[in-house]
Amino acid sequence: MAEATFEVEGLDELLAAVDEFDDILMSHLMDAGGEIADALERTAKQEAPVGVSGELQDSIRTEVESREAGVDVRLGSPQEYAPAQEF
Repeated sequence: MAEATFEVEGLDELLAAVDEFDDILMSHLMDAGGEIADALERTAKQEAPVGVSGELQDSIRTEVESREAGVDVRLGSPQEYAPAQEF
């Protein structure tokens, strides 16, 4: 059986660049997620009924979290009656 031996030059640099790309991509995804979250929060607050206290509108919050495979953007309110306002 024939054997071949070869050396790959620059592999360490390539792997470092790929790791850096992951960090850059995640940074851009987090920035985009933040912009989306801000737009969602503004719209939700504008559309929420204000009532006497304005508690629902004031309680609407967004959260942006990085995950291994991307970014999660969550919008919600801790108010008990918040889900009922959606329907």
